Amino acid sequence: MAKDLGVPGNSMAESAAFAELQANYGMGLTRFEHICSRHWRGEVEVLGFSVRPPKENSAERLVIVRGVEGQGTPVVAFHSAIGLGEAVAGASGRIANGHIEWKLDSYRAGNARS
Repeated sequence: MAKDLGVPGNSMAESAAFAELQANYGMGLTRFEHICSRHWRGEVEVLGFSVRPPKENSAERLVIVRGVEGQGTPVVAFHSAIGLGEAVAGASGRIANGHIEWKLDSYRAGNARS
């Protein structure tokens, strides 16, 4: 979970917490980029991802990962977590260890035929 950056009266602690948060975001994005650059035969090639902000009365962010299977079939996967860093890191971890559930991306599949 993201740290509370509000440390009243202590700008050094606030700056350190912010720097740690930014480093975690950077590591999560670097890991995701590394995973996207790999394409194993028979697995999904990751094309990109987007993040949706939390809905009302929720703190979870939704990561939507787009890819294509070996035959060019568009697929999509979802992962949610509290906090942006945790959501991106969780999605990349699930992709890396093969525990993300890929589904047919009916939106992209339908638009490809048009």
